[in-house]
Amino acid sequence: MFYFLCKRILHGRLAATASQSHKVLCVSKNDPSSLLGVFASLSLRCISSSSKELPFTVSYLKKKCGLSSESALTAAKYVQFKTSDRADTVIAFFKNHGFSEPQITRLIKRRRVVLVSDIEKTLLPKLEFFRSKGASSPYLVKILSDNPTILGSSLEKQIIPSFNCLSNFLSEEKIIDAVKRYPRLLSYDLNAILLPNINLLLDNGVPECNTVTTLHSLPSTLMRGPIQFKDMVDEAKEMGFIPPSQCLWLLRLFEGIPRLLVSEDKFMVTIDFLVNKMGFQSLLIAKHPRILMMSLDKKIVPRGLFA
Repeated sequence: MFYFLCKRILHGRLAATASQSHKVLCVSKNDPSSLLGVFASLSLRCISSSSKELPFTVSYLKKKCGLSSESALTAAKYVQFKTSDRADTVIAFFKNHGFSEPQITRLIKRRRVVLVSDIEKTLLPKLEFFRSKGASSPYLVKILSDNPTILGSSLEKQIIPSFNCLSNFLSEEKIIDAVKRYPRLLSYDLNAILLPNINLLLDNGVPECNTVTTLHSLPSTLMRGPIQFKDMVDEAKEMGFIPPSQCLWLLRLFEGIPRLLVSEDKFMVTIDFLVNKMGFQSLLIAKHPRILMMSLDKKIVPRGLFA
């Protein structure tokens, strides 16, 4: 079959039929580029045909939601509608609850299906729940626009259980503060992540008041996977950190520079140089954690050697 097709191409007898005009385009044996023209023409027709399937959705996303052409085309792959009734209602709903147009645009870009959500069953109950816990409109807008996945989470199975877990340590007001600082907080399985990490710190002599303060002011610190979190604490202990006689200086490091939790290797190498080679006290480093953001080779080592 392949030989037969090649033979036809070489003799200029292959023809392509256009979908609308039904005109035959013949490939000239003296002009191989005409073959490219045939397929380019067919490709353009295919693209044009597929784009016509979602003209209303794309147009709506651009004009009413403020999305760029590229973002609208991408969003239209995941959400489609033929009328604007529900989408108009959803946008009006967010505007009535204090969302600005840029915030609505951002929310839709990150959570496209929100445009076809059921307001009474999906959106309103979540907003009412946060308001019942003392979240003001600015806080609520901040939380939802930064983490719109909350709108797709189950109120009964995810949001309320997470809130109840946090209430073991924080007041409702402080929970809202913590969620504002780290909007993804309610998206975790806190029983599987937060509780083991807190228990680990308590078992290592960390005062509960310090742990609670960290959960309130920098919740992302405690949201590492338990295995990774334990490995990090164990390595710090092996290097002489978390001494029984001192308060939780390790969490001071976390509070002062959360990026340390992203690069444990740099953390341990830098600490090793400062403590074991330069003789600095760990508590002193905890009071000035941003030194650990400096380049070890370019700044810390050269300056340390001449200190």
